Amino acid sequence: MEKKQMIYLSLGAVLLVAFSYGLFAAINSKQTAKLVDGKALVVKIDGKKITAEDLYTELKRQTGTTIMVNMIDAFIANKEYVTDAAMIQSAQDQINTYRAQYKQSGEDFDAALTSSGYANEAAFKEVLILDAKKTKVVRKYLTDHLTDAEINKYYGDQIYGAITAKHILITPKV
Repeated sequence: MEKKQMIYLSLGAVLLVAFSYGLFAAINSKQTAKLVDGKALVVKIDGKKITAEDLYTELKRQTGTTIMVNMIDAFIANKEYVTDAAMIQSAQDQINTYRAQYKQSGEDFDAALTSSGYANEAAFKEVLILDAKKTKVVRKYLTDHLTDAEINKYYGDQIYGAITAKHILITPKV
């Protein structure tokens, strides 16, 4: 059962990082362009013109999928779980821990939030609450769909597998 917990924690950590990155990207974009058509000039530098259409195409190519997945994940998490007192308290506890760590190192927590793209502590708290919901969704899915036999097979085939080791013993002359 310990292996199953490690998989849950590892998968949860990976998903949490991915979710946080997507949310940070969405929250960090504070300006919204007002466009009539895609030909509107966004930037002109050294004779190079970048239109809104060029920018939009590149944004879709680079982060569009990530943002879409994050939007879907947020929808599912919010649909499956209602924010409860435990989630709110957990988020506040995390904020208090971060605040104490920043204070201990002589740094300003609120400035760190701002530089990370959060409007304020409340926005950061909402992200933590959403992450808690997403973690619950992942745990429920894994509990419902992953068996101990599958975990053991994966570890046997993929993690440990056949190990071939070679070594040379050297004895120094003294």
